[in-house]
Amino acid sequence: DYISFSRALSNVYRRKINDVVSDEDNYDILKQASDLRNILSHENNVCIPTSSFNEKFEEIVDAIVNPLTCLDIATLRKDLTFASLDDKITSVCKLMNERGYSNVPVYDNGKVIGVFSRTTFFDYLYKKSNISIIDNTINDLREEIIFSSHTAEDFLFVSRKVKAYSLLNYFSKKRIGDKRISLIFVTENGKKDEFVLGVLTESDLLKIPLYKRKIQNKI
Repeated sequence: DYISFSRALSNVYRRKINDVVSDEDNYDILKQASDLRNILSHENNVCIPTSSFNEKFEEIVDAIVNPLTCLDIATLRKDLTFASLDDKITSVCKLMNERGYSNVPVYDNGKVIGVFSRTTFFDYLYKKSNISIIDNTINDLREEIIFSSHTAEDFLFVSRKVKAYSLLNYFSKKRIGDKRISLIFVTENGKKDEFVLGVLTESDLLKIPLYKRKIQNKI
C-alpha cells in the first residue's frame, strides 16, 4: 500500500526495523533530508544543502543499501595471533607485551577453546602462587582460560552475515556489574564449535564510516 516517505521513515525508526535508521543521529539526518526534499519540490532553489550534509546523507544511504557485515570489518584469521595449549606462559606474555595485546585466543584441534588474558594470568598466579611459571604452559591454565571462567570479560560468537552496524552497542555495558565484551568471534553460523573466520575488538568498529564520524564529532 502507498505510504509517504516520512511516514515510512518514522515507522522504520520507531519499530527499529533497520539498525542504521534506528540510530537517532542517522534518523535526524534522514528526516532533515525528507523535509528538505519536500521544500525543494515546491520551491526550487529556495535552499541548498551543504556539502557536509550531502556527505553525511550519502554515508547513511550507502550503509543502508550496501551494509557492511561483521566479517568486512573483522581482523581475519590469517592476520590473527593465537596461542596453543603447548605454548609457554612466558612466551605468550612476552608476545602480548611486544604487540600490545590484552587478549590472545587459545586454540586446540583447530577450534578456539578460550582466551588467555592479563586477568587469567593473575587469576592463575593467585591460585597457584607457590608455582613457578617459567616452565608452565597455557595448558596449566586450562580452567582459567575457558570462556565461562573469565570474571570480568565476556566473549561472543556471531555469524559472518551479521551486519556490522548492529554490533555498535555490543561493547557497551548495559548495567553496572555486567561483564565487558572483549572479543567477538566471527564464524560461519555464530557457533563456538565452528572454525573462526575473524575476530572483532572495539577498535574495529572504527572501520564503519558512520561510527568513525560519530567518534570524531564527540572528540
